[in-house]
Amino acid sequence: IQDHAVKFLVELPYRKLIETAAHRKIRLIVLLIPAAVKHPDFENYRDRLIPLFQQTGTEYIDFTESLTTDGQPQFSRRFDRPAFKLPVDWPDLRTIQLFRQYEWKHENQLFVDESHPTRLGNQIIARRIHEYLAQQPAAPIPR
Repeated sequence: IQDHAVKFLVELPYRKLIETAAHRKIRLIVLLIPAAVKHPDFENYRDRLIPLFQQTGTEYIDFTESLTTDGQPQFSRRFDRPAFKLPVDWPDLRTIQLFRQYEWKHENQLFVDESHPTRLGNQIIARRIHEYLAQQPAAPIPR
């Protein structure tokens, strides 16, 4: 995305959010959660937003390292379709098969699709938020 588009679509909305939170004396903690499919736009947004957060004193948690394996998001399209074709159209069996495939994803992967964390991914996010809040329980509210 071009530089002016990033400023208009990403930076300005965050600046307004930061300004509104400060005006209303709301503690703002931004969560930077990467997409499951590595995309240069996320890196660009992240590289532009972190200095903004540091400049304004905005708290943030970057989940890039927590939700990747060897620098790559953990996601596979392996089970997006039934593993085998049923001989007849039995919707109940197809539904059971899909549920089992998604259950496997929730237990073994961090993302269920390109952008949504699985139960395991959400547990990692929740744990990191809990750890952050335990270490920063009384962070100053922006003025």
